[in-house]
Amino acid sequence: MVSQQHETHNKRLKLLRAAIADAGLHGWIIGREDMYQGEEVPAGDERLAYLSGFTGSAGFAVVLADRAGLFSDGRYSLQMAAQTDPAIWQCCTLPDTTFEDWLKTVTLPEAAVIGVDGRLITVSLFRRIERSVLAAGANLVC
Repeated sequence: MVSQQHETHNKRLKLLRAAIADAGLHGWIIGREDMYQGEEVPAGDERLAYLSGFTGSAGFAVVLADRAGLFSDGRYSLQMAAQTDPAIWQCCTLPDTTFEDWLKTVTLPEAAVIGVDGRLITVSLFRRIERSVLAAGANLVC
C-alpha cells in the first residue's frame, strides 16, 4: 500500500515528467542546493524533498521518463529508503553506485538531452555531470 505522502510525491514526479517531455528533454537532474550553494537550504528551496520526500542534507535525483534515481552518501542510505516510494525511486548510495554507473543501467534514446537548472549548480559540478552524461551518449543542457 502506498502512503498518502508517497502518493503526493508520485503525483509531483508525474507532473515533472510531463514538463520534461514538453520541454523536449529526456531527463532532469535535481539537486538539494539552492542558488547560493550554502549548507542551509530554505524550506521553499528544498526541491529534492518536495519531489521525492527525501530530507537528507546531501543528495540529488535524476528523473527520466521511466526511471528515477536518488543519490546520497552512506549517512543517508536508510533514510533514502524510508522516505521514498521503492516502486518509483532507485536509491543509490555514493560512492558504491555512482551517477555514471547508474546511467549505464538505463536505456536512453539516441541523442538524448538531460537538463539541469544552471542557476543551482557550480560550473565545476556542471562539468562533472556533463562528463557522465556524455559517457552515456546523451547531452546536458541548462
